[in-house]
Amino acid sequence: MEREAQLDSSGVGSADQPGEVLILGAGFSRAISRHLPLANGLGAEAFERARKSAPGLFDEAIRVTDAYPFEVWLSLRAEDQPHLEEGANRMNAARFAKLSDAIVAVLGEAQEQALADEAPVWLYELLSVLHYRRCSVISLNYDTLIEVGINSMHLGSRRNGTPWPLPIDDSIGAFAYIPSQGTTVDDVLRGQPPVSQLAARASELDQTLRLLKLHGSLGWWWAPDDQSGATLAREQTSSTFGNPVVMSNEERSLALPGREPFIVPPLAGKSRFFRNPLTRQLWRDAYRVLSNATRIALIGYSLPQTDHVMAGMLASALRASNADVEIVNPDGDDVAARVVALGGPSRDSEQMTYFDSEACVEDYARALCDRSAAGLVGPISRLTPIYRSQDPDPAGVAWSYRGQRVNHRVVSLERRVDGELIVDTEESIDFSVDPSDTRPTTRELISSLEGVTRVVARAPNGREATIVAFETPNFENRNARHVLYLIPAGQLVG
Repeated sequence: MEREAQLDSSGVGSADQPGEVLILGAGFSRAISRHLPLANGLGAEAFERARKSAPGLFDEAIRVTDAYPFEVWLSLRAEDQPHLEEGANRMNAARFAKLSDAIVAVLGEAQEQALADEAPVWLYELLSVLHYRRCSVISLNYDTLIEVGINSMHLGSRRNGTPWPLPIDDSIGAFAYIPSQGTTVDDVLRGQPPVSQLAARASELDQTLRLLKLHGSLGWWWAPDDQSGATLAREQTSSTFGNPVVMSNEERSLALPGREPFIVPPLAGKSRFFRNPLTRQLWRDAYRVLSNATRIALIGYSLPQTDHVMAGMLASALRASNADVEIVNPDGDDVAARVVALGGPSRDSEQMTYFDSEACVEDYARALCDRSAAGLVGPISRLTPIYRSQDPDPAGVAWSYRGQRVNHRVVSLERRVDGELIVDTEESIDFSVDPSDTRPTTRELISSLEGVTRVVARAPNGREATIVAFETPNFENRNARHVLYLIPAGQLVG
């Protein structure tokens, strides 16, 4: 059953779902950008690059098939094999190191191409919902598309109290209403690993989604085989979609001297990469949230049989949680069969849901938006702002616009026959009120919600977005304005 939205201490309302966990595989990143390869495609490209850079090292051909995937081939060269002599094992270690470097290079180039484009609309909508629902996101991908998405938009912060409205863009006549700097990548990652060894303090972190990157990341660096984890650090995310920023080798040598990329290659067994405490903690945190989950979504993740470590953790968590499972994959039947084999719900039960169209990731993002919107109408309708006939409180919509927050005043309400309430906005927020003002107040907006199924904001340019959260700054202060800010999913574009 969907929880109703709650107000936290800073007056932010959302449908909190801490028991909701997403597992992201390569298909998720591929849905964001076609530049990102899937696992076998990445392996084939990396092998070809490694072979060209060291032709004498790779005298064997790699034949990647469904029956003999890249992960299996790489696994046999990552660890010493008992049937080989020492020289052969060392040769395999050299091949493995070259291939790891090639994986980073191929994926880094693909990511740079992806970031040169604008992100799809649904990604920003999804990030908004994950932020306000405080979901846990387990990523098995190396790319930093989630982090860059967070960096590219303004997600309301719950850290500081009531902010001030400040003009930021005269061209659109909008005002920024900025509680603080907004949610950052540091908040999402909980400061793990720290940026250049600067650890984050839990008390300073925003309440937002939790991103757990179990296989490392393109932006993480360490001294190889450092079992203490002391050298593991993260470079600051500076890119935004449409504006990729790549750290030069000189800059990296100053900020992260002697480090190499920290990625856990796609191996059937990953024991040698789990010796540092941070990696162990990330996997333990992932197991904890999965074991307490009420709903687990596998998005673009095929749950390959070669990934023994992930499959083992998921099997234990499914038995502990009895969670509903959502399969977001064009090959949904195959993935569902693997989930059932691990102890998950049966394929035809109400606990198993499928999103298996070619646009399944986008379909899932929109469904999650609708799920959030449905839980907000009741709590908003029960808000009780103070009514002041001489100085009524305005209603506003807080959009994310080019990484900033902008507030637009609500100017009209339109009820659709399907139960949607359309909230039209203008390109400014004006607190002044005169007797001829016909714009809806906070009180009028609240009273119009009877029988409404969800609320949708419509910008002056016609862009519509589902309301997934709301803010009520100063509602506890009888002498202050009680402005209701509705918060739409995604970015205001156009």
